Amino acid sequence: MSGIGIVGRDSLFCTGQLLDDQAEDLTPYWLTAHHCVGTAAQAKSAEIYWLYQTARCGGPPPSLRNVPRSVGATLLASSRDADFTLLMIEGALPAGLFWSGWTGGAVPDGTQAAVIQHPRGDYKRISFGFKDAGAACQGGQTPHLLRVSWTDGPTEPGSSGSGIFRDDTHQLFGQLSDGPSACGRETYDCFGAFAATYPQIKGFLRGGSDDASEPNGSCAQARAVGAGTLRGRIVKIGSPDWYSTSVPAGRTVTVKLAFRNAEGDVDLAGFTECGGAPFATSEGSGDGEQVSFTNRRGRAVAITWRVDLASDTRNQYDMTVAIR
Repeated sequence: MSGIGIVGRDSLFCTGQLLDDQAEDLTPYWLTAHHCVGTAAQAKSAEIYWLYQTARCGGPPPSLRNVPRSVGATLLASSRDADFTLLMIEGALPAGLFWSGWTGGAVPDGTQAAVIQHPRGDYKRISFGFKDAGAACQGGQTPHLLRVSWTDGPTEPGSSGSGIFRDDTHQLFGQLSDGPSACGRETYDCFGAFAATYPQIKGFLRGGSDDASEPNGSCAQARAVGAGTLRGRIVKIGSPDWYSTSVPAGRTVTVKLAFRNAEGDVDLAGFTECGGAPFATSEGSGDGEQVSFTNRRGRAVAITWRVDLASDTRNQYDMTVAIR
């Protein structure tokens, strides 16, 4: 669970959460409410605050200025009806985060539930309630909305976008839209039903986000490429990208990667045989990596190289192969 603000302002105005996909590949999908972030420009300027919480109940909270944050996101899908927005976070993520499980099915009335949120931009709080059969907001119960009545702890402005989770399975089944609940007035709130959201984002949640060079997750699956540039390649933590090319006798191949190191540290290693030691590695901390190989044999040689993500969960890179 995390809060969202605007770049350059140390303030929170909504809540959201990382959403797992069926590939469980840690793609940084982030779910919140449409009325919090509804345009590509808003997503691009968004600043996600992480771990704004206490270490124990009643403990002292950290300063908002000192918590980790991710800057910038891409708008993937959004809807007023179910009041949801799905973002792809582009900035680096800190360690120690959790991705929310979810259910796209209907949830029975009476199901016990809880929501973790940032009321009025404050550090994390939790509220308990149940899915109610009563009329929801905007003219009654609809397929897009569901009502949760509170039994302990209200929500407040700033809680919008926070997920409601089943107590029994811990699955998300909606995100906070609006309602009359407030401090001193524990009533009910209305949530966009994830059963209505899911059909609009299931393509994203089916397999995460990757590029057209997949599958190339092992040396045996290395994607054959020639001289030129491939743009917008994606590498994920624990899932390296492998490529191969043929180097004519007496020629030199140079592989260059360009990326934003602030969004994940990418490393590069070259090999003349699968399972062998690398002929070169590049593990810097800048916005690029490079390895070269000169073929001094009397015949063409096939080489492979591996692109690894050393930190964060996902990053994008451009790759240029030159043979001279």
